[in-house]
Amino acid sequence: MIVGTRLAAAAKRARDTFTQRPASRRVVAQATARLTGDGAATAVRMRGHNIIVDGPPTTGGDDTGPTPGDLIRAGLGACLAINYGKHAPTFDVELTEITVNVETDVDLGSSAGLDVDTPPGFGAVRFETLLTTNSPEARVRELVAFAEAHSPSLDDLTRGLHVGGQLTIRRPE
Repeated sequence: MIVGTRLAAAAKRARDTFTQRPASRRVVAQATARLTGDGAATAVRMRGHNIIVDGPPTTGGDDTGPTPGDLIRAGLGACLAINYGKHAPTFDVELTEITVNVETDVDLGSSAGLDVDTPPGFGAVRFETLLTTNSPEARVRELVAFAEAHSPSLDDLTRGLHVGGQLTIRRPE
């Protein structure tokens, strides 16, 4: 079975829509996270979906859901897999399986407050793409280069972008 065929059709419809109505390209996406207990379990709502984000017991969690870092790794892997499938027909590549493995290096001591000289986030991010196909290697490589150049999640992780926060203090009633 060829994977991603529905994605390619959706991508074409999106390109047509964005060409006809350029303003529709710009959206604001939102997620809301709410920590209400004494552990790390955090209820997250995004686009009508609810998930629990948690940590292992060693960091104060109960391991009831993925960690924030897990979600970043999963987001990158899923975004790349979707992009390979979505753009494969453009390069006349037929894929029967797409797998993306993502791993990161993390120093957990910094986020625990032990080391101010070590960044609390990822030290490195690596991914491996496994594509099952009978298509010519040159076309597969062209697909991969294009899909990675147009991956929103890969772009988010590699391009320096402005991140700003705002604080609102509420008083209990």
